This record gives sequence, C-alpha cells and structure tokens, in this order.
Amino acid sequence: MDTTFVQFVPSTVGAFQFSPTIAGVTYNASVPYSAFGQRYYLNLTDLNGASIAYCAIAETGPSFQAAFNWSVGVASVTTQEPHNVPIGELVRGRLSQSESAFDVLSILLLATNPFTLTFALSEDPEVEPIQGVLSFDINLVEGVIPGGLLVYHADTQQFEFA
Repeated sequence: MDTTFVQFVPSTVGAFQFSPTIAGVTYNASVPYSAFGQRYYLNLTDLNGASIAYCAIAETGPSFQAAFNWSVGVASVTTQEPHNVPIGELVRGRLSQSESAFDVLSILLLATNPFTLTFALSEDPEVEPIQGVLSFDINLVEGVIPGGLLVYHADTQQFEFA
C-alpha cells in the first residue's frame, strides 16, 4: 500500500485544503480552525460536495522500529523500546515499511511482554525476521471509508493517506 503525505499549513484565518485519494477515491478535504473549540477539524466531502466525515483532528500515537517474525500461525512484533501497552491488553496498530505480508493497515495486537505484541497470521510471509514500523495511529476515516487511511502526524505536521 502506497501512502501519500501532505504538509499541513495551519491557519486561523482560512481553512487548509487538500485533495486526498483514499482507497482509490479522490475527496476534498478542508481543515478549518474553530475558535470556540480551540482546535482544527477535518471536513471531508466527495467531489460533489456530499459530506463524508467531519471530526476533530486527533494526532497519531507513537511509532516504533520493530522486527516482525512468524511461527505456526502467530506473528510477533518486537519493538526496540517498550511499547507501553499493558501486558494482556489488546490494542489496534498498523504495521508498515516492511514491504511484505506483515504490512497491515489495521490489526488488533495482543501485548505479551513490554517489547512484544502478537497477532494471528495464517500464512507464513516467508521473509522473517524483517524490519518495519509499528504505529498506533488514529485513522480519521476508519469505519467511514472501508480500507482507507487518513492520519494526522503532529510531530511532522503532515496528513498521511492511502
């Protein structure tokens, strides 16, 4: 899955605008500032102007360099530093930048120790161990655009979409 990044240029005077292509469909996005709410909002419409989503901009969670492994139907993600997910808890994450079957847009992961999370993966990706990135993203279009991704990275002030 190829992703695209757009640099966010914040303004309290006019809405920032861009045209993301999400899950193969192009949309119009504007990001106005609400003086009342003291934050930015995403207004996503189709090309005819019909509303698709309107939500407060929430920044993505942390990302970690990780090694991905597979053994008998279970994939493991081992981070280089503690991931801070309580052991035994489930968390939604995104695996990327391995250019392999490990790359998953959104998956529930089980924390098995402070550095490792696991998930079911029936087929052997046949490329382990492999390096990649584990992200705890907040997908602004999850549940709205099937298979779509739109994330705001506050650290780089960029929108990422695919």
